Amino acid sequence: MDQIQEKIDSFKKSQKIIEEKRLLWKDGKKALINDVLRGIVSSYDFPWHVDKHETLTNRESIYLSMENFPSGIVNIEEKRSYMYIGGALHFGQLFSGKISVWIENPYVEEIAYCKESYVQIDLLEPSDVTESKIREYVVKFLDMMKPFEMESRALIGFKR
Repeated sequence: MDQIQEKIDSFKKSQKIIEEKRLLWKDGKKALINDVLRGIVSSYDFPWHVDKHETLTNRESIYLSMENFPSGIVNIEEKRSYMYIGGALHFGQLFSGKISVWIENPYVEEIAYCKESYVQIDLLEPSDVTESKIREYVVKFLDMMKPFEMESRALIGFKR
């Protein structure tokens, strides 16, 4: 077999693997993530909810989001209160079929913390997504949200 045919066969094999991963997400892992997160939300008295982004096929995500609330910062001239936008834990399928887990950091609208807007936590094969793994990520999410509420949070400044 020549090199061109070997490369074509390898490419076709990769495409088949990606399709299998997408089916695993569609036929079970997406529902498992949703069910585990909803179970956590209903089991604990905390201001959070579960939602989905499903506008792109094979690029959906499910996320656990802290609720938004008034930050206490008010623009006196505009008589406008700025909202605190809660952080979120996302699980989404990538074009490769793998599952990306990332945390979106909280912020006060129009006011920026000196941090990145999100942090990549993990990249998993769909077969590696389990209830215990999902719960581990929720614990990590809560650990990462705590500094935003404590004195150790980064300095803030206005976005331009």
